[in-house]
Amino acid sequence: MSAGSVIAADIAMALGEAGAALGDGPLRCVIKKADLQKLKPWHRVEDGFGDLFEVVAIQDTGRTRDRNGTLISETKRILTIEAGVVDIEKSDRIAVGETSEEITEDTVWLTIEQAEAIAPGGVPLLYQITLQD
Repeated sequence: MSAGSVIAADIAMALGEAGAALGDGPLRCVIKKADLQKLKPWHRVEDGFGDLFEVVAIQDTGRTRDRNGTLISETKRILTIEAGVVDIEKSDRIAVGETSEEITEDTVWLTIEQAEAIAPGGVPLLYQITLQD
């Protein structure tokens, strides 16, 4: 296991602990890949869920600024998500507050508008994603 992988695992654990410290425990989410063809062989889930990947997140909101720095009234929902489970990309979908076992036909799937990997040294440590309204 590389040093970057160890750090990514520590960050994933810290995200869960932060959720517990804030009251309700870790915020569990499920990522559904938009394009299964882009999955790496090591990302395939063998336990019957196929295209579903469980992650831990912290939720926040962000406000958009125009090029002059003036706040625009638009508020975006932002999630900071552990890395190492699956590569997250724009157009993937996410069910916030769900586990794989809780997914049903009625599950609300939100589209990921923007996904940025935080990867100093080339190893993704976490993702910051913005959700479409």
